[in-house]
Amino acid sequence: MKGFTLIELVVIIVILGILSAVAVPKFISLEEQVTTNSAKNIAGSIQTAGLMNFAAYKARSSKYISITKQSSCNNVVYDDATGLGLMANPLDKSKYTITDVINLAPDYITCGLNVNINGKFERVSDIQILTTEAGGQVNPA
Repeated sequence: MKGFTLIELVVIIVILGILSAVAVPKFISLEEQVTTNSAKNIAGSIQTAGLMNFAAYKARSSKYISITKQSSCNNVVYDDATGLGLMANPLDKSKYTITDVINLAPDYITCGLNVNINGKFERVSDIQILTTEAGGQVNPA
């Protein structure tokens, strides 16, 4: 007779079970890490776009977005009503949200970038965006 015995099959199934028990938690952790790093990259892009917007304002270009201390972070990053903002496209709201952060600094607004991790939004980064009212001082995050 050719084939495997029942004990050999059970041993193989147990080994596969142990390997999957070790691999699945590592994969889930890796997925959270990728999502968080992706959000941090988006935050860096928004920060850079804010600096470029401020430079366009200082250069007296007609292509800048007016940002004041009263500006809403959601409208600054991407305004759904006008299609304008620091980002060319809106963020996927099922993955990312932007929130206003209380900020007493005179030259910039602070926005929080939140990412959906396992069904719960967590803040991963604060973004400082210079206002077009700023006196020219850049305060990196």
